[in-house]
Amino acid sequence: MTWNVRTGGRTHLNPYSGGRRRMEAEWLVAAVRRTGGPLALLAGDFNTLEPTADHTDRLAGLPPHHRRRHVRRDGRTVDTRAVARLLDAGLVDLWPARAAGAPEADGHTVPTRHGAAEFAGTDAWRWPDAA
Repeated sequence: MTWNVRTGGRTHLNPYSGGRRRMEAEWLVAAVRRTGGPLALLAGDFNTLEPTADHTDRLAGLPPHHRRRHVRRDGRTVDTRAVARLLDAGLVDLWPARAAGAPEADGHTVPTRHGAAEFAGTDAWRWPDAA
């Protein structure tokens, strides 16, 4: 299969604030809709968790200063608002869409040789009809 991306973008969402990430996701959705159409690819470091998985164990194993980045102000509710906004806009996370049945950890892109002992997904998104 061959397809061309008409518009591509990369991002680095705020690593410390879920509220800021949600706002940045809104900006990304608006930008992709304005310029991308159905053949758009958005990639980057989203610094956030997806709403489709249970993150209880992953969060419990993090130091408090990292855990705080991924929960809402109540300290218990996992903050998945940024990824939820991208999914609600019709974007598709490519890892679960293309690697069904693969272990979740296979899609992680950290830690790297530069550190970042937290966790992350593949962080590549596209519109669903771009295939």
